[in-house]
Amino acid sequence: MTHAQLLQEWRLRYLHEPVNDDCPYTRHDGIDIDRLLAGKMRDWYLDLLDNAPLSILAPMEIHDRITNQIVDDEGCLVFKLPDECRRLIAVRAEGCTRDAAITSDLSSRTAQLQLSPYTRGDTHHPVAVIDNREVRLYSVKPGSAAKVEKLLAIVDTPGIYRFDEKALSTIPSPDF
Repeated sequence: MTHAQLLQEWRLRYLHEPVNDDCPYTRHDGIDIDRLLAGKMRDWYLDLLDNAPLSILAPMEIHDRITNQIVDDEGCLVFKLPDECRRLIAVRAEGCTRDAAITSDLSSRTAQLQLSPYTRGDTHHPVAVIDNREVRLYSVKPGSAAKVEKLLAIVDTPGIYRFDEKALSTIPSPDF
């Protein structure tokens, strides 16, 4: 949806009134409802991207947007997520047989196991550890030129709203 299309849905669902476009009377001293709704709509959308079930979102393949992929001496593929990426859904490096298990909790057991070469992920059981926007993908062959071949993510594209129509039912009721 475009911004205007989603704003119209918000007017219908949040204010429970259709947009009256055929009224010839214009006032310039009232509350800018569309601007107030746009702020609430943006907050709702970002929360949807960050927390909603994947079944109502639209993941995008963005592996071609990654730059500066390096493989360190330990066989870890390191790269930064693009700024528009809100949530990483799946990642796989060349040579891996499956998608990596993903964790962003640096104190989790999964993340801690990656610190040892004896317990870290490998090409059959890869693990991706996210630290802020940096992803460390364990493990590829040290010295290889492996690249990310799959990167599914929930992406925030300014002016474009991507989600399943079911997500519209999560628009909150007015708080006034």
